[in-house]
Amino acid sequence: MYKLIKIAFIALLVFIGMLYYVLRTKVTEVSGQEPYSAIVNKTVTLKRQAFIAFNVEWNAYDNPYLICESDSDFLSEVGTKYLLPIGTALTITEANIYTNGTSGFSSAYILGTVYVKELKKEVAFEYRWGKQQVVIYGDAIDYWTFPLAIWQEKVLQGKFYFE
Repeated sequence: MYKLIKIAFIALLVFIGMLYYVLRTKVTEVSGQEPYSAIVNKTVTLKRQAFIAFNVEWNAYDNPYLICESDSDFLSEVGTKYLLPIGTALTITEANIYTNGTSGFSSAYILGTVYVKELKKEVAFEYRWGKQQVVIYGDAIDYWTFPLAIWQEKVLQGKFYFE
């Protein structure tokens, strides 16, 4: 009887481990791939104003602050939003694609640091940049497009593929 309970307990642990492995958020670093490789480990300057706020914990991937282009783009729970004026320097350190384990949808984020005058310190941020285009017909594969980022003057043209 004791052996049977032990086997059942081990089987349950294996099942839970497999469930976690399948349903966890998967992270793919794409810092070395275009268009991210052009900005990672560099400092970019804002061409348009943006806002930064402490992100809600369940919505943050790696860094605690989130940058959005409009103060209405934040969830209501974020709290105080700070203005990042034109000319603010962002230091980009990494680019990651996060794939949700349950839905399979992916989001691309730039990670970096920025000095926030009101906080009188440099904070680590996330900025969503890139939109996955899901292809459901034929043999074509999913690709990414990139809207105008807050440091760009013109939109990137073309399709980008990540493995």
